[in-house]
This record gives sequence, C-alpha cells and structure tokens, in this order.
Amino acid sequence: MASQLTDQNSQFRQGSVQVQIALLLLLVVAVGLYFYLQGQITQILLDIQLMLYSDPQQALRIISRLLLWLVVTSGLISLAVAFYLCLMAARIGRCGEYPPPQMPVAFRTRIRRGTPAMRMKRSCLLLGALLFCQPLGGVLLWYGITGGVI
Repeated sequence: MASQLTDQNSQFRQGSVQVQIALLLLLVVAVGLYFYLQGQITQILLDIQLMLYSDPQQALRIISRLLLWLVVTSGLISLAVAFYLCLMAARIGRCGEYPPPQMPVAFRTRIRRGTPAMRMKRSCLLLGALLFCQPLGGVLLWYGITGGVI
C-alpha cells in the first residue's frame, strides 16, 4: 500500500509557491496595465472623434499610428510566447517527458512520458508556429486598413 502511494506521488510534480506568486504578480500587473491603457486609449479615441471634423487627414494618421502601435505590441508579445513554446517543445523532445525536469510548475502537475509527452511537444510547436504568424497577419491587416499611411 505504501509503495503504491509513493509510486502515485512520483507521477506528479508538486507546485511551487514562488511560481504561484510570480503568476499572481503577473496577473496584477496585466490587470493594472489594462485599466491604465484603457483610459489612455479612450481619451485618444475621444480626441480623434473631435479631430475628425476639423482635420480628418490628421485623425486618420493618428488612427493609423495607434493601430500600428497595437499591432507591434501584440506581435512582440506573441513572438515571446512563441519562442518560449518552441524552447519548451525542444526540452520535451530532449528529455521525453512533460513537464521537463527542473521546470517549476505552479500547481500539482501529472508527469507525461512517451506518446502523451510527444503529443504535448507537437501541440507546443503548432501553437508556437501560429503565434509566429500573428505579427505578420497584424501588419498585413494594418496595411490593408490604412494603406501603409503612418
């Protein structure tokens, strides 16, 4: 009975309090940034609405710059996540298990070996490839909407 319990516990990796705290801080920063930027963008959009009547060309240039700024920012975030997922896939491929050894996890996580680990590797690579394409799609969308006017 005791050996079964030990064997069951070895199939899991325990969560790390440090990772949980880091995720909580990241969430707090993201929510704070969201509310801060929401106010800023709302003010910019109100200014643009007022400017549409007096100087429509200038308003379109400001809209174009704002859209480009959003595309570049979201593209950089997507590239960072895609790079991390590709590194994760490489580590899973090298060691043959998910999560890879020495990788801290936030919560108790089942260790997957063999085929399930390789499935996770393929999922990481597929999602990473899709996220690598997001900046290109964003720039094409920006160019299609604005005609490349900065």
